Amino acid sequence: MPRSLPRQLTVEVDTREKIPLVFPQYISVPPTASCVGQPKKIRILTKKVKLDAGDYRLKECPEICGIERKSGQSELLSNLTTKDYSRFYKALQRFSLGYLFPIMLVEATPSILMADPLPTGGLRKTDPSFMVHRLSLLVSLLHIHLIVGGHSRSVAQRRNVGRFMLHLMVGLSIPTILGIKLDTKES
Repeated sequence: MPRSLPRQLTVEVDTREKIPLVFPQYISVPPTASCVGQPKKIRILTKKVKLDAGDYRLKECPEICGIERKSGQSELLSNLTTKDYSRFYKALQRFSLGYLFPIMLVEATPSILMADPLPTGGLRKTDPSFMVHRLSLLVSLLHIHLIVGGHSRSVAQRRNVGRFMLHLMVGLSIPTILGIKLDTKES
């Protein structure tokens, strides 16, 4: 018999996050095919911990969903087009292997990502096209889910993004929480 959803979950936030997302104190989880009845209200705690991979995860399901957050074009350009690339690639490998659902959240619109940071054109290592191609290759090779959105600098924006990412983490973790075996596709 499946277990029920808990009354409380804890979001672990990596200690290296300088301006972390803001998570709500409670979320309401609607009934699903396996959770019939009224929406379940779940209390949310946050705890700063040093994570081996990623910036956020649920303490109760640490291997299910992790979120790696990138603050925008400048951080991605640095990670993907400089000598930092080798370190970044190894960190993404650990991230990909550490979670069933690794998600990279890029806090920039496509328009901002593709803006030319240099006054001249042409494909070069600092060209946004080079960065996006390399990012696309990495998420493809490492099976990382990519979410691209605007900046979340204000508290209200960080709260909205935090609530959205929390619902993703909880939704992806519900089968594990309830003891439902996930179907995995073999390649």
